[in-house]
Amino acid sequence: MDFEQVKANHERDLSHLAERKELEREKAVVEAERLHNEEVRKLHDELAALRKVNEETKEKMQEEISLLQQANRKMNN
Repeated sequence: MDFEQVKANHERDLSHLAERKELEREKAVVEAERLHNEEVRKLHDELAALRKVNEETKEKMQEEISLLQQANRKMNN
């Protein structure tokens, strides 16, 4: 094996290592994005559940206010 062939092999190996490193970096980014998207989805689900509870509570409070207003009117008549 002469110097040029050794050099070419070395350059090829370096190129393969750089490609592997880039692929591993891309895989890590994709995994991070997946985890992020999963967390965002969970937060959206939690927010939707909290909005539902808030709306139900609001409706109950409005019903109670109406009942109290009716009772107050009856007492004042």
